[in-house]
Amino acid sequence: MHENKMKKILIIAFVFSSTFIFSSLKVFCFVPQTGDIVFQDGSKTDFNDAVKNVTSSWDGRHFSHCGIVFIDSTKEVPEIYVIEALFEGVQATLFSDFLLRNTDKNNNPKVVVGRINDSLNYSIPAAIENAKKMIGADYDFAFDFENDKYYCSELIYFSFFDRYGNHIFETNPMTFINQKTQQTDENWIEYFEKLGIEIPEGKEGISPGGISKSKFLTIIHYYY
Repeated sequence: MHENKMKKILIIAFVFSSTFIFSSLKVFCFVPQTGDIVFQDGSKTDFNDAVKNVTSSWDGRHFSHCGIVFIDSTKEVPEIYVIEALFEGVQATLFSDFLLRNTDKNNNPKVVVGRINDSLNYSIPAAIENAKKMIGADYDFAFDFENDKYYCSELIYFSFFDRYGNHIFETNPMTFINQKTQQTDENWIEYFEKLGIEIPEGKEGISPGGISKSKFLTIIHYYY
């Protein structure tokens, strides 16, 4: 009786391990390069929903977050990181953790990979150095270009420059109007009331969706 129970436990453990290994192979079948920009369809929260409600993204998707891939080849075994701006501040996150932060019903990461066009490859080394310098900075809850804080797409905006010193990615007047209701999104009203500042409607800004649609970027892979 005890032996049969142990066999069942071992079988279950084997199935679980095999499923995990297979899932990991699916996740890592594509490996990004340094300088790639990864876009995330974030989990359902008031903030993520608010971003999706007022922005549009590549291929009709709704990205609420993005970051820059950096491969640290100084280590014996190179490690892949994503430099990103989270509410906790700007940090370097292991790529595997970034991928598995939010998944779809089939356990696939809700992540899309974009690559800078070849003509701008020269901008990548400097972009990585610029992004590294921002690590440790506070999150920019006010979406204000004039402070020394950064939200996710703002970090990318201030990282990439062409050879003439111009920003590669374009800004647009920000809007907090829900695309369906054509009214200021309720989540944003509450968000800015808590901050005690006016909604920066019409001020220049940049979103993950806006970057994903840039003519200087090509979407090359999606995990879901």
